[in-house]
Amino acid sequence: MNFIIDNGSYEVKLGHAGQEKPHHVPNCLVRTNDKEVHLGDILNSVGAIDQSGIQFKRPIEHGQLYQWTIERQIWDSSFVKHYKNEDILNGANLVYCETPVTYSKFQNNTDQVLFEEYGVGSLYRGSVASVIPWITKDEGYNDFQLVVDSGFDATYVVPMINGLPYWKAVKKMPIAGRFINGYLREVISFRHYNVTDEPVLVNNIKKAACYVTDDYYAALARIEKLKKLKPKQLIDEPNNISTNYVLPDYKTTMAGYAISDKDMPSSVRENQQILKLYDERFAVPEVLFQPEISGVHKAGLILTIQESLKSVPELLRPLLCANVAITGGTCNLAGFKERLINELNKEIPVDDEVRVYNWEGDYADFGWHAAQKFFEKGAFDKVAVTKQEYHEFGPEYTQEKFGHKLMK
Repeated sequence: MNFIIDNGSYEVKLGHAGQEKPHHVPNCLVRTNDKEVHLGDILNSVGAIDQSGIQFKRPIEHGQLYQWTIERQIWDSSFVKHYKNEDILNGANLVYCETPVTYSKFQNNTDQVLFEEYGVGSLYRGSVASVIPWITKDEGYNDFQLVVDSGFDATYVVPMINGLPYWKAVKKMPIAGRFINGYLREVISFRHYNVTDEPVLVNNIKKAACYVTDDYYAALARIEKLKKLKPKQLIDEPNNISTNYVLPDYKTTMAGYAISDKDMPSSVRENQQILKLYDERFAVPEVLFQPEISGVHKAGLILTIQESLKSVPELLRPLLCANVAITGGTCNLAGFKERLINELNKEIPVDDEVRVYNWEGDYADFGWHAAQKFFEKGAFDKVAVTKQEYHEFGPEYTQEKFGHKLMK
């Protein structure tokens, strides 16, 4: 049996390689206001718990899986829920995806758990970036691939050359989904309502209302004009880019939803608590490209990509620019792909062309589907470490086999 686990810090994406799509499992424990502790999967059951004021405990922090006691509870519960089999990994062929830069100590712990406790038959362990080249080309794999992985904890830029990460050029930007959520929480709390203890609500607002604009300063100018209009004029304004987020009342809606001025019924306007969002929609995600607007002096995404490309041999840079792939849940923000292409085209040499692989589905699932192709094209059998090899040669063998040279 072939099994795939993309062990993200926000969600675990797992399933048989033959499934149409993976199961999504929140990778956390949650503690409610009444001091009860639940597995994160309870968040998928609307109304099961009061989501106000909950606290999260995640087994992965700063990209490192340091709490296997928690991770095992999350995995085991998922295996029972979705497959009615806690021992589903016993004897299985497993592709396990981890953070691009993981400390060797934690990698050794992972190998030990997978082989000795779960009884995995054979294993390939690597980052999502290491399997992406297998999905972006019909035959074989893409020899040159620039992977931009923007998930929950951080954004990584990973050049893949001949199927291997070019470690000298791997760059990390500590701004991704978690940072955006935190900044959005601060902005909403300062301008509107106190949502400091509402992490789930803030995440829902981000998903429903936020987007990446193609021109940040032009969008700000449009917002200034909109704010001068009266409510009735705002409804009829064709260039209205504001929106309303109807907050949950736990009677008609449990999570809230976004709705435009034009589509909002008068009953909702009169009876529901509404959050009017203007520049928050695009100014918060803009921190991906201009972190300084949030007061954080870090390199933005384009500069991070440029720094990565500078560390690659010059002759290979055009090939990487022509084969860009984006993955991770943060890439689902509307307008992200288009903005990335436009900004990169401004910075790279005129003769080079930026092309980003066109993926129609959820970017959080992209790596999982790439691992499917990794199995289909026979790559797994060539690089996997078997349980027998692990017990014979030890964790040093898996480190060497999977090419983690960064820690040397």
